[in-house]
Amino acid sequence: MILYYCLDKNHKNRDGEQLIAQALLDYVQKTASNGKRQCGSIDVKNVIILREPMGKPYFKDFDIKFSISHTANLWVCLMADHLVGVDVQQYRQVNGQAVAKRFFSEEEQAYIEVFGEEGFFDVWCRKEAYVKYTGKGFAGQNFSTFTTVDSQFKLIEHIQETIVHSLDLSNILELGTQIRGAYCTQKKEELWIKRL
Repeated sequence: MILYYCLDKNHKNRDGEQLIAQALLDYVQKTASNGKRQCGSIDVKNVIILREPMGKPYFKDFDIKFSISHTANLWVCLMADHLVGVDVQQYRQVNGQAVAKRFFSEEEQAYIEVFGEEGFFDVWCRKEAYVKYTGKGFAGQNFSTFTTVDSQFKLIEHIQETIVHSLDLSNILELGTQIRGAYCTQKKEELWIKRL
């Protein structure tokens, strides 16, 4: 499983699709060198990305799963041979209590009262990563139907059968940038981080 990232403002629309294609090329080469698959030639200009009914993107011709997220000038793409979901959020002014009352469980609301802005973005990223993982998205999966915090007000490591991880990006970001992240996976696997 590899998390690709780019620190650039040009990561939306066409540029974003080209970044995904570059990540796919690298991922196929890396996994081919590990003996996981045969490496054919990939033309990044011809990679076709389609969307499921609720918006989850997938490759037309490759059985490789991916999830993308972006915030400020950071773009990330998590790629694996199994289902994944990723979310990153730069700290910004938000009324966390009001959002929590509307969309979060009681445990999550209490967690945010204790941990403030940091706690809000911990919960939000985990929820976003999970609904990207399931493919239902924010519109298709009510955030209040599942929780990311246990009764002891600690972040949980599983949502049903899904493994949830916090994503620490402090070593790739410039000092002072406050970004929270989380990712969901189908199985435990080492995460590699690579810049595009």
